[in-house]
Amino acid sequence: MKQVLAVVILSLLPVVMIAQINATTEDGKQIQLNADGTWKYVVDQNSQAIFGAEDCSKLLEIKTDKMTQIVTVAIKDPLIVAKTNSESIAFYAAKRTEDKVMLVLGIRSENNCVDDNSKVIWLFRDGTKFDVDGGHKFNCDGEIYFVFDTEDDEMIAFANKEIDAVRAYTHKGSIDVEFNPESSRLWMQYLSCLLSAKMSE
Repeated sequence: MKQVLAVVILSLLPVVMIAQINATTEDGKQIQLNADGTWKYVVDQNSQAIFGAEDCSKLLEIKTDKMTQIVTVAIKDPLIVAKTNSESIAFYAAKRTEDKVMLVLGIRSENNCVDDNSKVIWLFRDGTKFDVDGGHKFNCDGEIYFVFDTEDDEMIAFANKEIDAVRAYTHKGSIDVEFNPESSRLWMQYLSCLLSAKMSE
């Protein structure tokens, strides 16, 4: 009886293997189509080695500079938190080395200009906060950036605590945005995935 069952299973194996078809979506993502009508994303070996988890591969992307061959792991889509229709901050993060993460804030308001090393206050739902000076020069593009060590208190907090609000100082004032619970959790997931990305693979 066991031999008959083994022969039946082995004879069906080619059908199952043929029934799985790899395809590319319109936006360039690789998927596997199954005979039962279901599908799943296909994670290539390189991204699986870097991200370590399929969920992170949906949030982050790998970019390789054609000229320098420097690999960057970055958030696929910036998280945009709006105060009003005309005021918002876009949050973006990237990692080029094992121990450094760059955060970029893109301010959209009446006054996009920011001074050298403008301050940003990060307030967490548990009441703790960080006042952090940026590492940028004066610009009217609304760009404030920070470079953190992966072991810095700020980075650990970003990956483990929900953000309540952020205040970014501009040349003529400041802009405050409040995170809803969904945005807070998404930012935590972005940073947690980014911190776990292995750059040496």
